[in-house]
Amino acid sequence: MPVFLRVCDANQRTESIIAPSVTWNDVIHVTGTFRWFYYPTDDQTLTFVASVSTRINSGVLLVWRDLPRARGASTTEIELRWQRSVFYRFFGLGPDTPAEAESSYTRVRGHAAARRGLNLGGNWNVGVTVLLDRDLVQDLGVPGLPLSRREFPGAPGMGGSTLFGQTIDARFDTRERGETSERGFFAELAAGAVEGLAGSPAYLVSRAQVRALQPETEWLSGAARLDWRTVSSPRAPFYAQSSLGGAFFLRGFTEDRFVDQNAWTLEMEQRIRVFQTHIYGVTADWRIDPFIAVGQVYRGLDEAFSHPRVAAGAGFRAWVRPNVVGRIDVANGGEGWKVYVEIGYPY
Repeated sequence: MPVFLRVCDANQRTESIIAPSVTWNDVIHVTGTFRWFYYPTDDQTLTFVASVSTRINSGVLLVWRDLPRARGASTTEIELRWQRSVFYRFFGLGPDTPAEAESSYTRVRGHAAARRGLNLGGNWNVGVTVLLDRDLVQDLGVPGLPLSRREFPGAPGMGGSTLFGQTIDARFDTRERGETSERGFFAELAAGAVEGLAGSPAYLVSRAQVRALQPETEWLSGAARLDWRTVSSPRAPFYAQSSLGGAFFLRGFTEDRFVDQNAWTLEMEQRIRVFQTHIYGVTADWRIDPFIAVGQVYRGLDEAFSHPRVAAGAGFRAWVRPNVVGRIDVANGGEGWKVYVEIGYPY
């Protein structure tokens, strides 16, 4: 896969990354993907990813973020997604679902979300988010696994759903460059309502999260995150409930490995710079970052710590200073090794 990197000569900031690829898989056959990551200013980022396979899969993702830090400035975040993928898994609801319950389905998803925020000063921002989601579950799966709709016909959302939601939130953020900062603190508290336009009841959602970054030496720093999410109704579609697993929450498990109304996770990383390179004016830190995570999904508060799951691993990362991180994270939670390839830190 070729990668085309454009760097501003004046400050060595990465302005754009273009990364096309062609891959083959025995389930979806040939897939062509175009990726464009654009960073016009220190406060703005644009992500565009489009892919199509010769069998089943296709997708388009557009994400725009404009996050100035000046007092009184407005912030904007927009995410648009269309996706059809055969690689979704469902193990049932609850914290103790066995790995042997794994089933497969094709998810067709349309998602639109927009957040408008206002900087109050003192690192505070308040905002409002609106979202519209349309989901379908199709009886197309990967060979060797049963179909989810046949194994879990009573799971909420198997017949598809349309959701319209609104949330309000408050954020406190001392990180100078967001996720690529070397120090700082971030906290968010959000709450809202989701209306089930089709295939779902109305329900409430809430979330609290805290992130901390602390340098220890010139080549060593620590990072930690606590995240908690809740959905008020057990009849909300399973793909809209709280989940753990995947590249961002409780790495070491399959994406959406555990699903239930509520979820919490605590994660810690030790970020270690192994060496640094200077090539054509571009400075890059090459890191090995061991991490550990513990978390659980649950239904009632009395079950919040009944079945905690633990995973550990290491991230192999390149930080192209000052604003781009590429990572390959490898982790294991007791169900085999999982590998995640992403742009940006998990937190």
